[in-house]
This record gives sequence, structure tokens and C-alpha cells, in this order.
Amino acid sequence: MEKSDKDGVKTTLEEKINILVEWIKKYPKAKIVPNVTEEVLREYAKTDEEYKRIKEEYEKMQRYYDYVRYRKNQGKLTKEQIARCKEGEIGGVFGYSRRIEELAQKYSITNKDADYILTKYGTLDDFYEMHKNGAIKEKKDKELERAIIKDVIDIDGHSSRGYDQLWRIIGNGRFFYSLDTMRKLIDEELFEKEKNVLEKRFALLEGTKPKTLESVAEDMHYTGARIRQIEAIAIRKLRSERNRHRISRLTFEYSSEYITEEERTQIEEIKKDIQLQNGDLSENIEKLKELEKKLEYKINTASLKKLGESLDERHYSIEELAQFSYNDLLKIGLEPELLSKIILEKGISIEEIGFSARVYNYLKRAGINNVRDLANKTKADIMKIRNLGKKSLEEIFDKMKQLGISFKADEIEKTNEVTETTSETEDVKAMDLYKNIPIEKIGFSARVYNYLKRAGINNVSDLANTPVDYIRKIRHLGKKSLEEIFDKMEQLGIPFKSDEIEKTNEVTETTSETEDVKEMDLYKNIPIEKIGFSARVYNYLKRAGINNVS
Repeated sequence: MEKSDKDGVKTTLEEKINILVEWIKKYPKAKIVPNVTEEVLREYAKTDEEYKRIKEEYEKMQRYYDYVRYRKNQGKLTKEQIARCKEGEIGGVFGYSRRIEELAQKYSITNKDADYILTKYGTLDDFYEMHKNGAIKEKKDKELERAIIKDVIDIDGHSSRGYDQLWRIIGNGRFFYSLDTMRKLIDEELFEKEKNVLEKRFALLEGTKPKTLESVAEDMHYTGARIRQIEAIAIRKLRSERNRHRISRLTFEYSSEYITEEERTQIEEIKKDIQLQNGDLSENIEKLKELEKKLEYKINTASLKKLGESLDERHYSIEELAQFSYNDLLKIGLEPELLSKIILEKGISIEEIGFSARVYNYLKRAGINNVRDLANKTKADIMKIRNLGKKSLEEIFDKMKQLGISFKADEIEKTNEVTETTSETEDVKAMDLYKNIPIEKIGFSARVYNYLKRAGINNVSDLANTPVDYIRKIRHLGKKSLEEIFDKMEQLGIPFKSDEIEKTNEVTETTSETEDVKEMDLYKNIPIEKIGFSARVYNYLKRAGINNVS
């Protein structure tokens, strides 16, 4: 049966259904039910005239829909026509299409929300792109974003909301992580009470639910503030660069020198499938692992090619050595010199080298990520790393010596190389080489550096020409600071200037025990302040009229 439109054009019921379906395909955001706003229609119009035309067409589509709905209510539509209206996403009384229903089921959201996403963003791919660009802002859209797009994935195949939430906090935006490694680190790095707080707050134990601060405080007999403090400490430990690096997986943080645009696109496509839960998760993760292995091989091969023919002497090809880990390289019996070169060229990470957790964290904070970074620093640079103590320094120096890799030569080392060629009697010439080196280059602690600067000691020459007795009298300079100064000067092989007492002692050691009068003559003019008495004793002697040794 045909029905005339307002413009006099006659269309059949079948034609009206076809026109409605085509309209939705052409203008997916311009839903007929419910009515859309003027802003939506203007998205499809570049000019006012075009907007007027689209609006007129939209009003016609509403009349067509009313007629088709009326015929449905009369029972005049065939099953095929009803199915066509439904799958054509005309909406209203025809319900949601199978596509929307499957989408809602897949992400555990309502049909209405699934329809909302597709209506507003067009496709799920467009929604994902908006997510990547951080362009999803509205509250409802953010909630649907969390439901549809996975922002963290455990590659070990577990399913734990608690560990996922913890990784969101400590992962710094990184996507893949190893739940098994995180669980192991929690056992190794945290105190029992810190571990208990995290387990209760994030429901890390199977069959439990997250608890509030107040609830955990009641369980553990602490205040809420104390529980918050313990939680913050535990998270800070896990968030350290070293631990985050150990937990993180499949980062693909490679420069364009090693990864092509095609490979990067391939990685992004697989990651997108994982986040949108398309395909089998384990298969997609395996694809990424294969890509990572391929890229690491490419990087190692490129680095080792720099070593050239020296590799052939041991009958190992570049391709074979590129696949060896640090531990593998130690086992295959390479010559020490060649092994050092390979370690340097491969850029073995400081984590792989086996530094202690304390030293690892200090180096990472200083921007040192691998052996190559370490070798490009001078010993003085390493000594300047904040809070790096004597034992940590010894660990670094011993490890580099063990690897057969030298630090970059600094001004002090160059001077030492020169002074080693001089005889022990050439102290004046050696001092000339050292005299202009400022004390900040020596690697003193901030405390000692400030004490020396206040005392007017600006370089090695000033320090060496200052009598030990005077250094001991520097205000507030304690025992540990004195030891640091003496150890550093001994390390450099530079003697302090002998003071008046030391010179006198050297002379008197050569005299016989019977020459008391002559010794007295040597000592008699030495003032008591040079002896090094305490302030209390010095004052008593002065009050008694005793001014010198005589």
C-alpha cells in the first residue's frame, strides 16, 4: 500500500523501511528515537542551507518511523521487515540490533550504553582512538571507558582486580605486568605489616573484598592515619624504578633506529586487540612476546657488529652472541678483554649485572641504566651521586673492575697517572699538578665540602698546605668528617703540610736521650695553643701564666 508524503511523493511501506535504514547508515548519530538535538544535526552540515536540508530530511524520517511503527502495531509487518528494522538500528519499538546486544554482552554493559557509545563515537575503533588521545572527558563516558577498554593486563594469565588496581597505582601508565613477579616482590621487599595492609586494602587474597582505612585500622589495632602511612610506604617501595622495571613487561621502549614504523603499527594493533578484548588474550600476548624477542635480537646484532672480526676468533657468530644473556656470556669462556667489549656494546642493564637494591636505586636516580652509561662517567661523577656511601661506592668500583671495564678518566686520575711516573722525592712537582684541582672535584660529602669552604680551603693545594692541627680546629668538624678528609688525601697520595710540632718531633727523634738541654731549646718557644690541648685545659694553663712549652 502506498502513502503520499507532504511533498506529494508516494512511497510503499517497504520503501519507507529502506529509506530509514539508509538514513541511519548515512547519519549514524542522528537517531530517530529518541529525538536528537540541533548540535548533532549540525555536525553533518557545513552551511546553514545544508543544515536546513538535513533537518527537513530528519523530520521526514520521523514521519516514516511513526508510520512503520503504526503498521507494526497493527501486525502488518512481516518477520523479515521487522528484522530489517532491528538490524538497520532504526531503534524504538524495534529494539537493539544484534551488533549492539553482542557488544553489551561482551563488555557487561547495558544495550542502552552500547548504543550510546556507537551513536556518539561512531565505532568502537573511534572510541579507542579518543581513549588513546585522552579525549574522553564526561563522567558517563569515563565509566564506560573503564568497562570497555582494559588499561592493565597481567601476562601470567591470572585474573585479579586487586593486583590490577595496585599496578594502576605503581605502574606509571605501563600496560603489561607480571602478577607472579609482583607477588614475589611484595613478599621480599615489604615488612609483614605493610604486606598485610596492602592485602586488606586491595583484596589481594582470593575470596576477599577491599576494606576501608577504618576497617583495616580496626583489624590491626592502629589508627586510620597510621594505616594510610603504612600503605603509602609500601606503595613507594613497589613504585621504585627498580621494582617497577622488574614487574613491567612488554614495554617496547625502543628508538626508531631499531624499530620500524611497520613494526610499531603491528605492536599497536595487537595491543588494541588486547585492550578491546578481541581474539584470544594468550595468543595476542604470545605475538607480542615474539615481536619483543625479534627486536631484542635485532638490537643486539646491530650492537655486536661493531666488534667485527674479533668475534670469529672464538668461533661464535654475531648472530649467536646477540641472543646470549649476561649470564650466558659469563659461561661460554670468552677472553676477558673480549667479554668486556661485548658487555659494553650490548649495553647490559645494571639490573642484569647484579647490583644490590640500594646501589641499583641510586644509579637509576642518577640516570644510569646500563654498563655503557656507567663507563661514560668518571669516578668523581659517581662519588657525587647523592647519599651514595663508602660501601656502595666500593660495590660499584669492584663490579666494574670485575667486568674489566674502566670509568672515564677524570682530572684527578689523569694527574695520578702522571705522578706515578715521578719519584718519591718529586713531591713539589706532584703538588704543582694537583694544586688547581678544586675540592668539589674530589668527591667530599656536602658536609665536609661546606666546612672546608668556610675555612677558606678551595682546592687541593690549599688542603695539602694546611697543617693537620689547623684542620682539627675547624669549627664543628667532627671525627667522621676528619676521617673522611684524611682517607681522601691518603687515597690521592697527597701528604699534609707538617706543622711546627711534627717538624720538632722529627728533629728530636735524631738526638740522643742525653741531649735534654738541646731538646728543651728546640721546644721552648712553641706556644701551648699549638700543642692541641682542649679549650678547658688551655684556659687553665693561661690563667696560671703558662704560655709555652718552656
